[in-house]
Amino acid sequence: FPTRRSSDLKDDGDQHQTANDRTDAVKAVRPDRISSRALCHKCYAPDKCCQHQQKRISDLFLFHKYSSILSFLILSYTFALHYSAITPALTMYFCHFYAGISWFLTFATDIMYNDVVIFKYKERYIMIRFILVATFVILFLILSIPLLLIEWIIGKFNMDLKDRSSQKIVNWAFRVCLFLAGTSVTVIGQEKVPTDRAVLYVGNHRSYFDILLTSVRAPRPTGYVAKIEMLRYPLLRNWMRNIRCTFLDRKDVKKGMKTILDNIALLKNGISVCVFPEGTRNRTSASLLEFHDGSLKMAEKSGCPIVPMAINNSGAIFEDHLPKIVKSHVVIEYCDPIYMEDLSKEEKRFIGKQVADIIVTHYEKNKELV
Repeated sequence: FPTRRSSDLKDDGDQHQTANDRTDAVKAVRPDRISSRALCHKCYAPDKCCQHQQKRISDLFLFHKYSSILSFLILSYTFALHYSAITPALTMYFCHFYAGISWFLTFATDIMYNDVVIFKYKERYIMIRFILVATFVILFLILSIPLLLIEWIIGKFNMDLKDRSSQKIVNWAFRVCLFLAGTSVTVIGQEKVPTDRAVLYVGNHRSYFDILLTSVRAPRPTGYVAKIEMLRYPLLRNWMRNIRCTFLDRKDVKKGMKTILDNIALLKNGISVCVFPEGTRNRTSASLLEFHDGSLKMAEKSGCPIVPMAINNSGAIFEDHLPKIVKSHVVIEYCDPIYMEDLSKEEKRFIGKQVADIIVTHYEKNKELV
């Protein structure tokens, strides 16, 4: 697009012109493509056309140029290797691998460059985070097939070692996903979580990323109560089973009871369990959906403490603007543990309401920290 400097705008000589007036002036010059979001935050001229952005544009242009040259050289080298090799089947694998890298370099830098220069299409290119996360998840699931076999063999001899190693592998993948999503996290009260025994984590649920955010901070192997529909996805379900996730059929009461009994056995064996008693992701403006406190019986039967968790703004990562993944700030607060042996029978009857009130109180309090 042809550039238009701030000096071309109406009344640009007035240094005291307000931001709104400057925006109106820009719209008068280019009404078909300029919005208030497309203005430079410093001088309110058309963003990416003013002096504040020129150096960044120049640097990204060079980066885009040289990455394109590098990708061409990688492609040339891999194809030459393929046609001159004695074992073409093996080299074809590497050829495809490096071709994918070169394509990614060109594609990613092209998006970075266009995101700066062609701001008319800025909303389209915000999908880059979703593409990065989705690509990583798919590659991890495929390339980790040998690890699944190794973990299966380890489990035949030492189940505790399998639990710990599987948790570390999955948590590494979770950290990469959070990094690619651009998620920053403020954690409050993590020191309150008991590390010498299994606990039942109970939290509010607004995003798939709740699992990633809480799993990487669990001091012990921790399984999650997931909906039975997750069994549809191969490889993913294998890793979920490896970290001791259980699958709840909400339509079958008998199978649901069996899932609760399985989780009680896990807690007694030292495996922590995380449950979201709302039953589904909260897509409303309410702090908490209806609390199904039947799952809290697991703490009473196993004798483990309950750790309420209040998670703020996790929906802003993905669910609030599907299918985009947006850089977001999340606040997680671990509340004081509740020890079931210290409660009276009357208090145990209303433990669900007590936990829900704790979560709502801390959720409302932490809104200002987001």
